[in-house]
Amino acid sequence: MGAPIFYREVNLPFRDAVNDPSQIRWRFGDVASRQPPSVVLKNLPVCGNCHSFSADGKVLGMDVDYANDKASYAILNVSQEMILEPSKIITWSDYRREDGEITLGLLSQVSPDGQHVASTVKDDSVFVPRPDLTFSQLFFPIKGIVGIYSREDGTFQALPGADDPRYVQSNPVWSPDGKWIVFCKARTYMLLQPDSELYIIPSDGGEARRLRCNTCRMNSWHSWSPNGKWMVFSSKAFSPYTQLFITHMDDAGNSSPPVLLANFTEPGRAANIPEFVCAAPGAIRQISERFIDDHSYARQATTSAKFGDLDRAEASYRKALAFNPKNADALCNLGTILAMKGHTDQAVECHRAALQSAPEHFESHYSLGVQLMNLGHAVEAIKCLEHAVRLSPDNVPARYCLGSALQVQQEFEQALTQYTRILELDRDCSEALAQAALIRSTCPRRELRDYDAAVAMAQRACELTQFGDPESLAILGRAYAQAGRRQEAIMAARQAVELARRSGRADFVRRFEREFQAISGN
Repeated sequence: MGAPIFYREVNLPFRDAVNDPSQIRWRFGDVASRQPPSVVLKNLPVCGNCHSFSADGKVLGMDVDYANDKASYAILNVSQEMILEPSKIITWSDYRREDGEITLGLLSQVSPDGQHVASTVKDDSVFVPRPDLTFSQLFFPIKGIVGIYSREDGTFQALPGADDPRYVQSNPVWSPDGKWIVFCKARTYMLLQPDSELYIIPSDGGEARRLRCNTCRMNSWHSWSPNGKWMVFSSKAFSPYTQLFITHMDDAGNSSPPVLLANFTEPGRAANIPEFVCAAPGAIRQISERFIDDHSYARQATTSAKFGDLDRAEASYRKALAFNPKNADALCNLGTILAMKGHTDQAVECHRAALQSAPEHFESHYSLGVQLMNLGHAVEAIKCLEHAVRLSPDNVPARYCLGSALQVQQEFEQALTQYTRILELDRDCSEALAQAALIRSTCPRRELRDYDAAVAMAQRACELTQFGDPESLAILGRAYAQAGRRQEAIMAARQAVELARRSGRADFVRRFEREFQAISGN
């Protein structure tokens, strides 16, 4: 074969790998060796993904998460000891940053001469984790153009002809100037599909043929050997965990039956993104990272929080703060995680610390206000929430929480002002409609009452919630009662009680039963 193989080894399901990327490993080894390929990179606490080499095996490119930027990309000269450090990392976000569009940099490829990198930029993708171990993700781009980075002058530009924002232009591959092109064909989506098969076509065009090496289930992630006589690819023919296979290619483009590289996969791990490297088997011994910072751990914590793994999210935020104790975002988000775990007092401490580091940090003012309300400190909560609203006047959740705090303090006119402003921003905010209706129907201050307006707002709130929210129904019942529409009031109150019972919340049931008794007179 004349070349070793570099590939990634992942734990499954894929959601677990994303949640804890430190379990992912990269291996580099010779097919002729009786020993498993050596692990050359491991314990990377952030996502490291697609990689590629130049044709001469002297340049490696790899996706990495760095400096709170998902679009970061490392470009290194290949050597036995390689170091991932900031000086070797670019970001695809620098392509037309002034546009304000997010770029992640998807499926990047180093050019054969190692002087350029092509990638999908201005991109967006669908990623859906699935519980199925064998095919544990759905992934495909829904937006993107092809961008080119020049290592010589550090510039970015779009690839003419592949830069139409009306279409998805993705997965760029440089021509090897060889006799054949092999591509992956599947009925739906893009990667890791059960029906994915490898086809071959002459590089100057012609009829595509299905390769003989295809297995019965999923064939993808293929790479040619430098001498053009072999190909390595991934398959799930024998296991839910992707394994690597090789096939011999003759001059007529015919492939041999596939051969499993049994030594290349450990039990419980999937091997993917294999690539032949035009280098000696010992060309890479170790790849080390020296770029991890507080933002790296904070980004990973956010991913864990999205997956509902609060313990791992908390641990990652604390690692971020070990790097930088004044990271306001990490402090604020740690406070949110602690609140979700029921540690409200600790959450308040985190939000206060965040505000010491960044006095104008909106999320900290907002979150601290919410936690103070939960602790019953409405006066202090109001001050925090008023500050949050000043920082972000159009933020509906902050205004709603402020309105709720003002209601608790019986500042009904000010609360109504907040709800009115919310409805100017979002006329279909059911929560603001319901609470404004409550004030209009039951406020002790007669000048604020408007029973007809209260009924209309409460009816709209119930319509928006499809009459499935007991709180809105109870408020509608009150509004009907104050407007003298007793039978309608009784019906709304009875429905609120029934919904509360179905929810299994005993405290809700008792509360809405009292509402019903007050309205019905029983």
